[in-house]
Amino acid sequence: MKQDRIMKGSGTMKQDGTMKKDGTMKMEGMMKRNLMSMMKKGFAVVLVAGAACLAAAPMTAMAASSKTQKEAVEWAKSQIDNGVATTCSQLPIDYYRFLGDSTTKRPHAKTFADNQMIPTTGGTYIPLGKDIVKSDGSIPEDKIPQPGDVVVFYGPITAYGHVGIVLEADAKKVVFVDRNGDGSSTANTVTDGGKRTKTYKQLKESAWGGIIGLIRPDFAPEASSGKSVQDVMEAAHSWIDDAMETAAREAEAALDRSGTYRIKYAPDLNQVLNVYTSKSPAHKMNCTIYAYDAADTKGTQVWTLEKKEGGYVIHSGTKGVVLNVSRDGKAQAGDNVNIYNAVDDATQLWTVRDLGDGKVAFLSASNPALALTATGSAGSGKYICTDVRLAAYDPSNGAQQWVLEKLQ
Repeated sequence: MKQDRIMKGSGTMKQDGTMKKDGTMKMEGMMKRNLMSMMKKGFAVVLVAGAACLAAAPMTAMAASSKTQKEAVEWAKSQIDNGVATTCSQLPIDYYRFLGDSTTKRPHAKTFADNQMIPTTGGTYIPLGKDIVKSDGSIPEDKIPQPGDVVVFYGPITAYGHVGIVLEADAKKVVFVDRNGDGSSTANTVTDGGKRTKTYKQLKESAWGGIIGLIRPDFAPEASSGKSVQDVMEAAHSWIDDAMETAAREAEAALDRSGTYRIKYAPDLNQVLNVYTSKSPAHKMNCTIYAYDAADTKGTQVWTLEKKEGGYVIHSGTKGVVLNVSRDGKAQAGDNVNIYNAVDDATQLWTVRDLGDGKVAFLSASNPALALTATGSAGSGKYICTDVRLAAYDPSNGAQQWVLEKLQ
């Protein structure tokens, strides 16, 4: 049953009210893990149309960068051996401009950390410090630099510190690109940018002085997957619908509705599922919707549900026959429903779907996309419908809604 739905992304809020995107897409995995248990506990799951919960765009008042993390790293790689000779602090300035920051400030390297100079397009400052390096040379998992981070060092030789852009990293080493990495204060003493691989222990014990902190820019959503926000929302709808369908099946399977009933027609409870006894031969008699007859002595309005693996066999109270789809093989829309001798076939097996408010639907086990449906024109006398057939399951369709009145 489709319902309105609400989902929330998993980005983390910073003190300035902006949203970090490091966890935004984690909702996919979380939803798959938790949605089933939520439904079994009866939670209403609602997705507000237009909600940007799964969109990777940050919730920020800043002018967001149009560059993805992948594009940022590719730009950083382009600075390796590119013939540009500048002071090291010019590298993040150029980088910020690439991200969309128009700042003209040119601070010393350590100033990026001291003043937590994140781009105007948004970002996060992450303090590190020499003390985070463990005895085995590793650093905590939550402090590992990520590609595209600006990494700030205490200083190589000069007092101004040093700065670079991370290409890759793990718990024990970091690979980054920099400029003027020999520690000279004169830009033209080096020919171009360099790519360096350093362990955190090397950085801590050398003139580099270790890492002060990281500046993690906010990036635009990656488009490489080809998924738009609409694609993500549609996928979310599909996940939820599938999970709800599974939850409904599991909930129904846990019940045992075995017993004898009248199957009342929900739009008019004075009408019931009925066997049209004037048809011949008897084991192929048609089913109709007919006025409830309290004095029924033939059992034409009495049905017994017998639970089997995968659903129920619905026995008619007359002549020992069962509710049957009039087709060999997989049921199809429009197939007639009658009674027939029991043959232990999926065309005689039904699942019961709870619709709420005491109403149920009967789905054919031969084709669960189809439901028992009152069809045909109104008949003469007490017939409200002259036929019962299979039609595409729609829980909002009154012609597919039934009420079980238990007799014993």
